[in-house]
Amino acid sequence: MNLYLSLHEQYFINTIKKKLSGKEEDTILTSKHESILLSAIFWVLSSISLINKKRETIDEVLITGFSPCNKKNVYEANIISTLSAIQILFLLNKTDENSISTKTLLEIYNFVIFLFDEEKGYFHFSLKSVQYKFDGDMRFMFCSLCTLYLLNKLFKERNIYVNNINNNKCIHWIINCFNIDGGFSNLPGSESHAGTTFCAIHSLKLLKNEKGKTYFSYNPIMKKKLIRWLCERYDNFGINGRVGKDHDVCYSWWVLSSLSSLNVNLGKAFNVNIIINFILKCQDKVNGGFSRIGQDEYNINKKCMNYFKNENFFFKQTDQFHSFFSLCALSLIYYNIHYYMKKERLKKYELFDQISIPKHINDVLSNMANIHEAFAMPRRLIQ
Repeated sequence: MNLYLSLHEQYFINTIKKKLSGKEEDTILTSKHESILLSAIFWVLSSISLINKKRETIDEVLITGFSPCNKKNVYEANIISTLSAIQILFLLNKTDENSISTKTLLEIYNFVIFLFDEEKGYFHFSLKSVQYKFDGDMRFMFCSLCTLYLLNKLFKERNIYVNNINNNKCIHWIINCFNIDGGFSNLPGSESHAGTTFCAIHSLKLLKNEKGKTYFSYNPIMKKKLIRWLCERYDNFGINGRVGKDHDVCYSWWVLSSLSSLNVNLGKAFNVNIIINFILKCQDKVNGGFSRIGQDEYNINKKCMNYFKNENFFFKQTDQFHSFFSLCALSLIYYNIHYYMKKERLKKYELFDQISIPKHINDVLSNMANIHEAFAMPRRLIQ
C-alpha cells in the first residue's frame, strides 16, 4: 500500500478548477448546494495545506480559481458557514486589519452571541431558527465555540477584549448529552455518535476555567468511559460511528482526534497499521481522492440485492468531504505516534509486538503538516 499525496493534491486543485469555479453544472459543490460551499472551500484549502507542510501560503492562482457566490440564491447566515469562513481566512493568512476589519469581526462576534440561548446553555443554527422550538444541537455548540475561540485570538492580537459567554451553562448542557454507554449524543436523550462525541469533547476542551483546566481534569471517570466507547468503534477493518453500523473512513478522524485530544497514545490503543491500510484502501489510485469505503470492498451479505449494489457503487465514489478527513486522520496518526515515541524516548516504532509503520509510508506521512485535533487545519496556523 502506498499513499499518493501528489495525486491527491492534484485532485483538490482540479476541484477548484472544475467544481468550485462553477464550470460543472450538477455537482455537490455548485451553487445549487451553496449552503455547504464555504465548508467545501475549507476542506479543499485545508487539504492542500496539510499535504505539504513546507507550503507557507496558498498560491494566488488557486484562490482566484473560485467562482463568486451566487447572490440570487444566497442562503441565510449560519454558524457552520461562519466557522468555515473564519478558518479560510486563517488558511489564507488574511486575518490582519486590511483583510478583515475590527468592525466586521465585532459584527461576527455579535452574530454568534445572538445565537446563544443563555437560559438553556446552547447555540442556535441561525438567527431565523431562534424563533422556532429547538432542543439544541452539539454540532452548533462546537462550531460556535470554535468561532468564538478564533475571534478571541484575533481580538487579543488587536488588544480588544470582549465579554465571554456563560461557560457553566454550556458545560451543563453538554454533560446532559452524555450517555450511560460512554458516548455523547447530539441532544439530550438521543443516541451516542462519534461525530457528536467529537464535538462534545472539543467543546469541553475549549471551555476552560480560570485556572486553564477543563471538565475532564475534574472528572477522570467520564474520561475513561469516553476512551472505552471510542475504542469500541474500532472493528478490525476500520472505524464506525456508532453501535451496529458499518465502518466509514471519515470516522477515522472523528474517533482518533477525540482520543488524541484525551491524551491517548494511539499506538498503544490500536494496531494503527490496520487503520492506515483501511484509509489507504479508500484512495482512488487513478484520479486521486478518497471514498467512504475501500475501493475493493464489497459487502457479501448484501451482494444479492440490487439496491445495495448501487449503494456500494455510490460509497466508492470519491468526494471532498471524505478525502479531506482521510488526510486529517493520516496526519493525526503520524504525529500522535511520533509525539509519544519522543516522549517515551523509543528508538523504533514499537506498537503491537514489534509491529511498525512501513518506512515508505512513514516517509510520505512525514511530509504532511501537523493537524490540529479540533480545528482540522495545520496546527501552526492556530498556535
